[in-house]
Amino acid sequence: MPMKPGRYPPDWPVISARIKARAGHRCERCGVPDGAFVYRPAKGRTVRIVLTVAHLDHDTTHNDDMNLACLCQRCHLNHDRRRNLRAAARTRARRRGQLELGLVYVYGSAGHQDRVVERARVALCRWISAVTSFRADGARPADGAGDAVDFSRN
Repeated sequence: MPMKPGRYPPDWPVISARIKARAGHRCERCGVPDGAFVYRPAKGRTVRIVLTVAHLDHDTTHNDDMNLACLCQRCHLNHDRRRNLRAAARTRARRRGQLELGLVYVYGSAGHQDRVVERARVALCRWISAVTSFRADGARPADGAGDAVDFSRN
């Protein structure tokens, strides 16, 4: 994803150069050197390596050296993959006219994110159950009738 200058501090070029120098102008994940030409089988062609500096916690205001890593294009995209997939899904949903549920996207461990999503799913199922369990006359149906829809394996 292209860098948006307004999200970075004015001295970002200095910070970025320092992190690249710390890494010896090599990707900190795969070790490929900056400016090298490498064949990428997935693309079916040779590409020139351009090193970038990634925020490990995805927070562009957190510029501590321990939070920054020098990565090649492929490793940086892999680092941002989950975030980019979620953003693409939200964009596709908006284009289809779907409403967002207002869930807060939590950055942290995958297990923590899964627990947050599971709690939101349970709350949504309970809401659907409450809305669909009343008859038109306002009375609740007999036990077992109008049970919640199970969305547990979507």
